[in-house]
Amino acid sequence: EAAKHAGAGSGAGLLTTARLVLCAPAPRTRQLAHAALMTAFLQQASGVEAATYYTPEVMEAAGVEDEASLQLATIAMGAVKVSVIGVAAAVVDRCGRKPLLVASNAGIAAAQLLLSASFASGGMLWAALAGQCLFMATFSAGVGPCTWLLIPESFPLAARGVGVGIATFINRMAAGGIALVFSSLIRTLTPAGTFLF
Repeated sequence: EAAKHAGAGSGAGLLTTARLVLCAPAPRTRQLAHAALMTAFLQQASGVEAATYYTPEVMEAAGVEDEASLQLATIAMGAVKVSVIGVAAAVVDRCGRKPLLVASNAGIAAAQLLLSASFASGGMLWAALAGQCLFMATFSAGVGPCTWLLIPESFPLAARGVGVGIATFINRMAAGGIALVFSSLIRTLTPAGTFLF
């Protein structure tokens, strides 16, 4: 149905398809589309971009002072993230997307609590480093890859391209917004308060 209205990529066809994505007539289709869009937002609301961009600042606040150690911590975060994505790719079909997402979000919450505790106690370096690594590992095990599997699966085939486009727009806007306010949150709420938030 959406393909018939899409009109070979015309602007009116794009709006019709976008309307089909956001206001689908079938309740189940609409619920799936809204869940996909919320999943795109929540992936970035976890703060992964800020955790990646601001790893040196977080480690500096935890007590790491020399530049080489700060760079090494940033490289370690990237290595953890990439290696766990490989593991997730190998097990996602066997374990299922939903269990990986639930476990991943639980791990992210634990990592945020560990980071908050490390700063609240005066900057326990081992806890901050463990929290950052746990955050990257658990994000990469579920929320990172499973989001991009669930999103296209949630839209009807005829509206999938536009649906994924809207989800990507929401995802990137959330990422930019969180990265933009992260340093202000650190200054306003302190590192402990920011990670608890």
